Amino acid sequence: MIRLLLILLLVATPAWSAPDEKDDEAEGKKKKRKKTITETVVVSASATTQALLDSPTAVSVIDGEALETGSGEQLTDHLRRVPGINVVQFSSRDVNISSRGATGGINNSTLALADGRSIYQDFLGFILWEFAPTDFSLVDRVEVVRGPSSSLWGANAVGGLVHIITKSPAETLGGRLSITSGSYASRRIDAQHSFLVGDWALRIKGSFFEADAFRRPQTITNLFGEVVDPDLGLIEDGFRDSGTDQPSLDLRADWESESGARWILQGGWGRTRGWIATGLGPFDIDPGTSNSYVQGRYQYGPYEAQIDASWFDGGALNLINAIPFGFRSGKVHSAFRGKTLLGSRGILAWGSEVQRTRYELSIAPDGKVRTQFSIFAETDLRLHDRVWLDAGARIDHFTETIGTVLSPRAALRFKPNETQTIRLAWGQAFRSPSVIESDLLVPTIPVAIIDWAELDAEVIDPNLFPFGFFEPIAAVVCQSQPDNCGAPPGEVPDYIAVTSALGSRELKEESTRSIEIGYAAQLGDFDLSAAVYRTNSEEGIDFPQKGSYGLGVDGLFGTLDDVILPTDPDGNGIDEAPAVDVCPYLNALPPFNQLCPQFGAVTYNEALSILLDGEIPSLFQYDNGATARNWGIELGTHWNGPNGLSLGLNYSWQSIPRADGIPMDRRIDTVIAEDAAGMDLDGDGLVADTASFVNIPAENRIAFSARLDRAQWYTSLNIDHVGETFWQDVLTSDFWGYVPDYTLVGLKGGYRFRRSPLEITAQVSNLLDDDIQQHIFGDIVDRRASIALHYAWGGVAETSQGK
Repeated sequence: MIRLLLILLLVATPAWSAPDEKDDEAEGKKKKRKKTITETVVVSASATTQALLDSPTAVSVIDGEALETGSGEQLTDHLRRVPGINVVQFSSRDVNISSRGATGGINNSTLALADGRSIYQDFLGFILWEFAPTDFSLVDRVEVVRGPSSSLWGANAVGGLVHIITKSPAETLGGRLSITSGSYASRRIDAQHSFLVGDWALRIKGSFFEADAFRRPQTITNLFGEVVDPDLGLIEDGFRDSGTDQPSLDLRADWESESGARWILQGGWGRTRGWIATGLGPFDIDPGTSNSYVQGRYQYGPYEAQIDASWFDGGALNLINAIPFGFRSGKVHSAFRGKTLLGSRGILAWGSEVQRTRYELSIAPDGKVRTQFSIFAETDLRLHDRVWLDAGARIDHFTETIGTVLSPRAALRFKPNETQTIRLAWGQAFRSPSVIESDLLVPTIPVAIIDWAELDAEVIDPNLFPFGFFEPIAAVVCQSQPDNCGAPPGEVPDYIAVTSALGSRELKEESTRSIEIGYAAQLGDFDLSAAVYRTNSEEGIDFPQKGSYGLGVDGLFGTLDDVILPTDPDGNGIDEAPAVDVCPYLNALPPFNQLCPQFGAVTYNEALSILLDGEIPSLFQYDNGATARNWGIELGTHWNGPNGLSLGLNYSWQSIPRADGIPMDRRIDTVIAEDAAGMDLDGDGLVADTASFVNIPAENRIAFSARLDRAQWYTSLNIDHVGETFWQDVLTSDFWGYVPDYTLVGLKGGYRFRRSPLEITAQVSNLLDDDIQQHIFGDIVDRRASIALHYAWGGVAETSQGK
């Protein structure tokens, strides 16, 4: 099938030159850009709607045509071509992005909106991108704001936001049916129809997508050079990664009066399943997990009111330790915004929001409600003919958690002429603790499987104990029990150690300050952008190990800070480490030669805690931790050439983050050296301490894109290169490590049949078929190919044939 699709692409694109048909040539000439500097207008970067050049922060816009004809199956594929945006795909369902920072399993620093409605799930702090608009033919544009945006959008817009703005039904009259089939048994059906009923324009849209799971790595190499099984081998292969199913239905109705008043009513439902990575390990989302929403907007002149409600209901199973996670949330959100002219020199925008969310979370039973009140104001003032000041602030109040937070922002813009802008911007943003971070309560999570024979082989000197140590003791102890510790007669059971995972109501907001110098220009057919920024984050919310089994800080047995391994860690009624006195077997060995006479008896589970002191984690708990500092450079250019040809190139450089003032690469080297030496080398009193670790994004990212649209046919090529990354956001340091650099090559082609409502498209991603693992805990992304057939009718068909 791969060969067939490649041949189709080549046939559809015989040469990047003038076509044979004269009418195609005429159409191609029409496609040459004739735009003014005020044509591209954005609504996401400022409370005052502005031309792209006048934005107070870095903004990129991806129009609907680029989404339709460019290479990329998902919206996140196209976001790779935006400077400063990091994208990581874990599985066929799970994908995350981050602006100006490393993304990860759960990314909570970049907000996502669909027509002004947040699709960010704040109970866990993540975005389910399948609940964003998926039919690119209905998307007007995607605005990507880079830099702190809490002054306008509130919590979690730390690195920026992605705002997907769809077309009105009046713009898509008629209908379209698309059927796609591809690799990994992927199938997609999109159907939509728009029509008029009196003064109302209505649209109904349905879709279904399914795909099998990607390949799961059997082993990974962690930062210590150890080869480990990422899934610990606790769950059968058939349950590790289940692929995904995603049906959805959306409705929209628009009404506009002669006076300009406008009503926009929307509603939708969607369902999903599949793999999602978290700090507690990967979860498999239940097939019945669904999201529903209703939304109403009213716009009149400078005023806009919005109310929306959403319901999220489902469950998931942890694929490593089988922890069930049931979740249900219901959110009601309302907002009102307005604008007022400040004479002839500026404009004042203002607004308020109220949001209340109720939760039912099985692993955070005390997190039941969150209430938020917000007000904001922003002004855009002309200080001089060529100098403008954009300044504003937002106040958010969280009743149940962090209280009141102020998010200010200011930007000074200098316009040497009408086609260029230089800006100096400063802003402060914050991330609010999720419900899981503040209220998590999981008393037991399997964290390690201890095979006593393997442990003997690793740590016991055979010259001292030729028959081993841990395994013979386990055999003697278990043989004294009627059930042999749950193992068959003559065998020694493994011990599955467990840990606890807790949230904290003491968490503060994670605060980020940023300063940026930027440049934007429209020079003829070229769009240019550049930005240099520096960010400083404080009170970072981490999930560190807070305790270990063993003797505690004082190093003494029998004191209050001892943490003893449980006799029945899995709670099945069978003691795998029974409280049997082992002094008769160990009283000749230190330290038991002193402890046994002193205490009279030392039980088997106590003896294991002494012998394995500090080796097995007993508690993980969310906490405010490291400060992080980084800076970066973003360069972008786009050329709209003649005859439907356009080229894009961007480059992003991000520094290695400094955690608590120390570069992360140096921290990693120190931990590796301390682990190998078994001793403290940096004078902090700890051995191989990873408490302040953060992810390291790729230092270098390059994205190239080329599109040629000749009316009847089009083709596109994308090359995305991502440098080496480091990941530490899943489970313990046994599963942290580096991922090598990789390059994704995507190719797409399409053919629009003359005087026919049919269009056929085909595309290939990861054309070079490299085994790409974008996150150390993620699946392997192979080459994928798909072919699609589109049939349009009514106004949509006329538009398609007229391209």
